[in-house]
Amino acid sequence: KVSPSSYPTKITMSLSNCCNLLCPICSVHNLRRQNIERVANNITPEQIKAFDKIFDKASSISFMGFIGESVLNPDFKEIISYLKLKHKLILDISTNGMGLNEEIQNTMLKIGFDAITFSVHAATPETYKILQAGDFETVIDNLTSLAEKKIAGNYTKPRITVVYALNKANIDETKIMINLLKKLKIDFLYLYHYHDYNHSLSEIIVQDSDVDEVNKKIDKIYDYAGEQGVLDILPKDRPYWQKEKDRKATPNEAKKTKTCNLPWTGLQMRSCYSHHDSYYLGCCNVFNLFILNYKKHLEKYGQIEFDKIWQHPVLKYLRETVNAPDGKMNPLCAYCQSSQRAHLKATNNKENYRIKLEMIDKFFQEFSKQYQEVAPIEGLDILYTEDKELQAMA
Repeated sequence: KVSPSSYPTKITMSLSNCCNLLCPICSVHNLRRQNIERVANNITPEQIKAFDKIFDKASSISFMGFIGESVLNPDFKEIISYLKLKHKLILDISTNGMGLNEEIQNTMLKIGFDAITFSVHAATPETYKILQAGDFETVIDNLTSLAEKKIAGNYTKPRITVVYALNKANIDETKIMINLLKKLKIDFLYLYHYHDYNHSLSEIIVQDSDVDEVNKKIDKIYDYAGEQGVLDILPKDRPYWQKEKDRKATPNEAKKTKTCNLPWTGLQMRSCYSHHDSYYLGCCNVFNLFILNYKKHLEKYGQIEFDKIWQHPVLKYLRETVNAPDGKMNPLCAYCQSSQRAHLKATNNKENYRIKLEMIDKFFQEFSKQYQEVAPIEGLDILYTEDKELQAMA
């Protein structure tokens, strides 16, 4: 339905836009180069409660970092306890692990926090300094402490994952990471391709001339995991690279025929870097539909008027076109599903983003033909194109 009676079930949100690292691989450097200043955004427990109507209907919340660390919210323990105990939500978090101290770990174990993903993109201090520039020992100590507490307390939760963005700097260390995770009985090691978010590190990107050698290394990684009896902690499909000449793609060529249900089930709330008390809102991590200043919104309405947002014309148009057949799918969703996008994200994100902005523009050109009058909502603005902050990060 274009105007569903249901609410989103899968929520992704950040509780803070502050971070305790300045990773060289992070897009935050693009913001700094353009002199875009950060304003601290830490949503409060009282403001969280204004979203109760949404949380009541949801099944899970994933605390993603984007450009911040949710654990740095001063009220993190209070917020996660409230969401777990009040709303019985499945909770998971992506974190660099630096701030996951003993007190936070104990709270997570006590309330039954469901899943924790550590972003650790190196297995030695030297490579960690190149890619993340933090205190490698602190991160590994926190990972070790949590894993040992889970085993000692016979806890079934949280499920612990380490994500590892494969690139030329770290691929030869993957076996070291496998050894550590085997020792700690970590549940999963998610291997994926490093995404080109910071162009100053272009030398670590796998290019066409590297593909054959790198794919052989991936086979060796999987062979080694099999020898160690932990093959099941790696992705089932090996994350091979593909050469440009072997990739068949155009911007409108869908790489899959699977129906996208995120405009009905997903809500993403991405904390802004340079806007006070604000979230970028969308249904997925590709398309930011709105920017919501929740403080202004709450001052006007007293609570989050989510029905007004969920039934907004932009979302209606997205639902009309996201799975449309016969070439009628909106151009942004068509590009999202193309193999070209997947390839460019890992090799030339600047070109990927140029195409994305072009597709957003085409999306709203067609939207504006159908919806010429859009009622204003206090604190909510349509992002007809991505603002300066988002463009800088890309």
